Amino acid sequence: MNKRHWIFLIAFVAIFALGAVTSFLFVRECAVKSPGSKDEIGAFHAWAHTIGLTKDQEAKIEPLEKSLKQDISAVQKRLVEEQMALCRFMHEEPINRVRLDKQLETICELEKEQQKRVVDHLLNMKTVLRQEQKDRFYQQMITQLCPHCRGQGGKDHKNCEWCSEKHGPLKK
Repeated sequence: MNKRHWIFLIAFVAIFALGAVTSFLFVRECAVKSPGSKDEIGAFHAWAHTIGLTKDQEAKIEPLEKSLKQDISAVQKRLVEEQMALCRFMHEEPINRVRLDKQLETICELEKEQQKRVVDHLLNMKTVLRQEQKDRFYQQMITQLCPHCRGQGGKDHKNCEWCSEKHGPLKK
């Protein structure tokens, strides 16, 4: 393998790992846990408390949470299988670039499908919320995604220049 291939391989593995970790963390933040587990219930109730869900709203959202888990579990399983195949292809000598590129396209499509399903789920949840809850929910999502606010635990979120610059000023 020449130097160019090694550089590509290292860059690809780094990008691939970042994408896998990001997908995992995003899905985890959406409280996708095994149905009925203490972790799922605790995460759901903690989230519900922060935006002030009523018991009626909780009852409407809880099936949506379970539905999301079921909806994306098959996609996640296939994604892992395809990522493992990609690793096998990268290990082979000589490298078959056409097969690698095709595998990357497959993985990108699966990640896209997973993200679409999560977004659809979040939009369904949003229909249950009152406007002030929607605002808090949006603020929580931005706080979790913003590299500055996440590192600060959201303590100074309303004064975050990065969030305000990228997404407009947030209400507190």
